[in-house]
Amino acid sequence: MHAFGAVKAKPRYHRCMGIILASRSPRRLTLLQSVGLIVEVRPSHINEPPLPDESVTTMVTRLSRNKALACAAPAGIAVIGLPVRATLQLLSEIQ
Repeated sequence: MHAFGAVKAKPRYHRCMGIILASRSPRRLTLLQSVGLIVEVRPSHINEPPLPDESVTTMVTRLSRNKALACAAPAGIAVIGLPVRATLQLLSEIQ
């Protein structure tokens, strides 16, 4: 799979019953559904500006964690609050 290409994957069954997407992004929703995941959209409303002298990796990690925590998901449900590029990387690893 290429970062800017289409996701070509057969649906798979995963251990978790569903995933919460902490974003209203239709692209992320489509990417997650394209690999057969059951996705609930539950946008988190957090401030997303970078902190002074914060690296991109640190910012993505911080924002993803804050979005996941803001969703207050029940135990056993994964929350994804990643930017699109990080979501693509995650999907390439589970295929």
